[in-house]
Amino acid sequence: MTPIRRAVALSAVSSLSRQRLVVRSKSLSAAVSQFHAYSTSRPLRQQAFHSQLDNAPNAADLLSSLDATSAAAPSTPQTLTEKIIQRYSVGVAPGKKVRSGDYVTLRPAQCMNHDVQNKSEANLRKMRQIEEFAGKHGTAL
Repeated sequence: MTPIRRAVALSAVSSLSRQRLVVRSKSLSAAVSQFHAYSTSRPLRQQAFHSQLDNAPNAADLLSSLDATSAAAPSTPQTLTEKIIQRYSVGVAPGKKVRSGDYVTLRPAQCMNHDVQNKSEANLRKMRQIEEFAGKHGTAL
């Protein structure tokens, strides 16, 4: 048992033994209300620093100041990969920057294939199918 709980329990037992005669004369609700001063729960933590609470007279001012500081924070620049994806993505809202983890649809201007050395009939048929597919979708192969 923690020392605080032990102290509270001992204090409650000693007051209870002293209050036995009083409880008989008082109503039960009045006697129980005397013990509400003891609490074993932890105190609640503040959701802001004390300097923020001193400067802001109410919670609305505190929240608006937090929103203003987060909006004014500089954004990290796009990586080279994000810039390339931004350039060839389709359907991205104007002004929206593509970031890592975003799902986008790409429309490449040109597709390249590394499998040109294989001259077998099966590979040539596969290459024709790829060229037809690219032509249907407006992409040069």
